[in-house]
Amino acid sequence: MKTFKSKIDLALVLFLVVMLGSTTLLMIFLKAWPGLLIMLATAGFIIHLFRTTYYQIEAGQLRIKSGFIYNKVIPIATIRSIRKSGNILSSPALSFDRIEIKYGQQGWILISPIDQVTFVAELQKVNPHMEVTI
Repeated sequence: MKTFKSKIDLALVLFLVVMLGSTTLLMIFLKAWPGLLIMLATAGFIIHLFRTTYYQIEAGQLRIKSGFIYNKVIPIATIRSIRKSGNILSSPALSFDRIEIKYGQQGWILISPIDQVTFVAELQKVNPHMEVTI
C-alpha cells in the first residue's frame, strides 16, 4: 500500500488563519461564547481535514480520503487520463497545484498529492494505458 498526503498551500493556510483567527478574536472581545464555540468547532474540523486528506494506492484501487466527509475508491484500471489542472472547484485537495483524474465514462476528480510524479508513476504501474500530461 502506498499513501500520498495532500500538498497544502501556504496561501490557503494563511487565509484560513486570518479569517478564523480574526473572527475568533472578535468573538472573545464581544464575549460571544456561542460564536466562539462555533469558531473553535470550525477550526477543529478544518484541522481534521488537513490531517486526514490523502490518496492511497492498494490492490489495483485508488482511495481518495478527506476526513469523514469524502471517501472514494476508484479502480485504477478505469482511469482514462491524468493532467495538470488549475481548476479551483471544491475537491479533496488542499493545494491549487492539482491534477485532474478522469475515470470511467464521465467521472473526474481533482487531487493534490505532494509528489505528483511518483504518484502518477505508481498509477501507471497498474494502468499503463492511461493518458498522462503533467
